[in-house]
Amino acid sequence: MLRKGYNDKYIRELLDKVELADLIDKWGLDIPKPWKDIFSGGQRQRVAIARCYYHKPQFAVFDECTSGVSIDVEPKVYQTAKELGITLLTCAH
Repeated sequence: MLRKGYNDKYIRELLDKVELADLIDKWGLDIPKPWKDIFSGGQRQRVAIARCYYHKPQFAVFDECTSGVSIDVEPKVYQTAKELGITLLTCAH
């Protein structure tokens, strides 16, 4: 269920920020699938990050959230959180 005022376009924008918008073209937004079996580890991490953006908490703890994410996407993850006003506490190796 979408939060009030959010629509499919907004969801696409969030997924685009983590470079997953192409998955909407492939599967849509309303098709139940065993995502844990379909997505790679990095894709699952990016979906979790997009969910954080969607909920816009004041603070979020990311524990190894980018270990499976490519090096070119990682800075975008942190920059987008900053732009959304989300303070991140991160753990990484």
